[in-house]
Amino acid sequence: MDTLKIFVEELKQAGTLKRVVDSWVCPGIEDIVRRQKPGVSWTATLIDDEVLVTGEITGDITMECSRCLEEYSSPVLIQFQQAYPVTTPEIDLQDELRQLLILHIPLKPLCKTECAGICQVCGKDRNLTPCRCQAGFPDQRWEKLKLKK
Repeated sequence: MDTLKIFVEELKQAGTLKRVVDSWVCPGIEDIVRRQKPGVSWTATLIDDEVLVTGEITGDITMECSRCLEEYSSPVLIQFQQAYPVTTPEIDLQDELRQLLILHIPLKPLCKTECAGICQVCGKDRNLTPCRCQAGFPDQRWEKLKLKK
């Protein structure tokens, strides 16, 4: 039985359905998230002519820092609430939860806000050892225009 699907006929008989998924693998985010297995818990309740689904996604995901390329773990706590029409025979939460998790992932993942990154000249991780390289690459085309001292 798929634990992220709600069968409305089963819900009509029970009145309320609750599920807990200890380890859910979100499809389509493998290129951003290195390791993931957040848990999902949800409750579906029949209210008049709607199915109200409330729940949360919790756990940790491992991403790669966009500055220093080190992997780091980030906590996830996403609460959701959505209403669906009771006329739908089956409600699949998979895509909805995937979209919520994608919106939670930062566009530029950072292990910490003050991450110094990797030196462009020598390639050292500036978080571990500071380097004495000049910032940036000098553009040799402009050398003739510099004032001589």
